[in-house]
Amino acid sequence: MRVWQRPNDARLDWRMLLNHFIQEEICDYSFMPPDRRLQDSDLFLPDFNEADVTTKEILFAVDASGSVEDEMLDTVYAELAGMLEQFQNKIQGVLASFDTQVYKPARFSEIDDLEAVIS
Repeated sequence: MRVWQRPNDARLDWRMLLNHFIQEEICDYSFMPPDRRLQDSDLFLPDFNEADVTTKEILFAVDASGSVEDEMLDTVYAELAGMLEQFQNKIQGVLASFDTQVYKPARFSEIDDLEAVIS
């Protein structure tokens, strides 16, 4: 397997591309944390929390054979890292790559995980 190098920032808007696959976790009211407006009273009420973006694992399959130039692999790396940055590490992926053989898929959820997978 070849070593990838991260070039400039991602060019794609991953929020738009993955819009159909991302689910919004609705947690309108929660006791974690409780409503701070009532912290000095005897009442203990839930507070309104904003929705959070959650995803299941997304599989990325990358052709790393000799016909693919190094610059193209670097672009793939930049886009995956950019996706993690755009989602502020609230997304999980599985990277599968192949050339003359298929490599074991590896999970990633942070840029450090991604760097460990592709090196």
